[in-house]
Amino acid sequence: MQFAARNRALDQLAAGRALRELADRLRAQLRAHDVVARFCADEFCVLMPDTSVDAAHVALERMAGALHSLSPPVSASPPCALGVGLSVLEPGDDVATLVKRAQDALEAAKHHGDGGR
Repeated sequence: MQFAARNRALDQLAAGRALRELADRLRAQLRAHDVVARFCADEFCVLMPDTSVDAAHVALERMAGALHSLSPPVSASPPCALGVGLSVLEPGDDVATLVKRAQDALEAAKHHGDGGR
């Protein structure tokens, strides 16, 4: 979402409101036991326990649709973009492995310009 540029364009309070609105929009598309957490300055982590890859893709499409209709100041310049790095917990994985796979997938999505789809 490039919130560093957004912080420079908007005051920090407006950027904070933008982050809260973004998180609220993400949460509204998920089940009650799913978790949305801010991971880095401009990244969020969404945990969806007991979810198949196909169901995760459906949820990601819902989240992307919800973000397209954001109101100002979130939709104000500079523009927002959604990139997704999907990772599935495999037997024997630890958290570091899961996160690394998600980060690698996100980087690949950024380079391909397809939002991780």
